[in-house]
Amino acid sequence: MSQNGRGLGGKRCSRRSISLSNSYDDKAKKLAVACSMPTATLLSEIIEVALDSPQLVNMFQERYNKDPKYKVVVVRVGGKIEYS
Repeated sequence: MSQNGRGLGGKRCSRRSISLSNSYDDKAKKLAVACSMPTATLLSEIIEVALDSPQLVNMFQERYNKDPKYKVVVVRVGGKIEYS
């Protein structure tokens, strides 16, 4: 990461700590090796794909959202996914 707080592709990077079970950590490591990339980079891309997938966002909300006032609506604006 560069000193200006920007990482991949010049995007601002926010660090988050996540915990994976041993089996999912092993899967992530194997897939990262198969894709010739660092595990953290692979996991970051997987998260980005999930957050830009209306189907996955809606699935998580159906499964876990307890309060409808916090439900996000996924909108495509100019080819990008935004939440409202």
